Amino acid sequence: MLYPIKVNSKYGFIDSEGRIVISPQYDFAYPFYCERAIVFQGDKAGVINDKDELVIPFYFHKNTIYYRFSENMVFVENQGFFDHLGNLKIRIADYSSSLFINGYAPICKSISTGHSVFNRIFHWGMIDYLGNIVIPVSYDQIGFFSEGICPVCIKDKTNNHHPKIWGFINDKNEIVEGFKYGCWGGGFQEQLLAVWSMPQKKGYINTNFQTVISYQFQEAASFSESRAMVRDNNYNGYVGYCNSIGEICIPCKFSHANSFSDGLAVVCQKRKWGFIDKNGNFIIPPKFAGAFDFRNGIGSVLLNKSQQAYINKEGNIIFTCEIL
Repeated sequence: MLYPIKVNSKYGFIDSEGRIVISPQYDFAYPFYCERAIVFQGDKAGVINDKDELVIPFYFHKNTIYYRFSENMVFVENQGFFDHLGNLKIRIADYSSSLFINGYAPICKSISTGHSVFNRIFHWGMIDYLGNIVIPVSYDQIGFFSEGICPVCIKDKTNNHHPKIWGFINDKNEIVEGFKYGCWGGGFQEQLLAVWSMPQKKGYINTNFQTVISYQFQEAASFSESRAMVRDNNYNGYVGYCNSIGEICIPCKFSHANSFSDGLAVVCQKRKWGFIDKNGNFIIPPKFAGAFDFRNGIGSVLLNKSQQAYINKEGNIIFTCEIL
């Protein structure tokens, strides 16, 4: 696993020991996903592998390529999905998209409703690995497939306060649960999904659409590593974590908290950032100006307004660079 760095305004990559393995030479670089990274030279984007070999040349405009690979493909506007060798595998020039998740990728069609750029509506659908449109481009928003189920959104013309409602479809576009939920989109994570009812209290349903965690939270994130970040007004608006049966297993005492990643979670306490384990214990004390999730044993922190550092799980700094 390689991690981006910035030295003298140029981007390169280090390994998990803090050794520079791709020298700083690019004008910008995104993190590696699927052993590929998007890098910029001027206003052009290309793709490199972990040996710094250019697998897709610099012929895309930097604003047209999605920031990461997923399931060995990357999306480019006005063209489609390219594989990890640079071959155009799915041509979908008429649609926008993002990334594949569990074998499906969302597609979006923008439709003008007037002369202004703001007078546009967006319709969403889904394609499979072969580029077949398996979900018609007819929904106002769409999540991703998980457990064979995908959240989709339509307008509720009878409700001016909450004009969008969510239901669920299968991969044949059959409605398996009616349109009655508030939802942020996304999809089931660890067989649970945060939804809300009036007046905007959030809870969790399972893949059988049973309410397994009651509507009680002001804010509720996706489950990750058996924990979900929740915000409860009973704790002065602070956030903590619940388990899969709705018990607050890490007290609501943080001003901000991320989902768990690689066994640790980023949290903020008294304007300082650190990392806790799944029991709520600080493994790396809150002493940083900012912090980012761990990936494969390495996390990233802000030291001040100009410096960023990579750290290991012991909290030791392995590399310091300019803020990315």
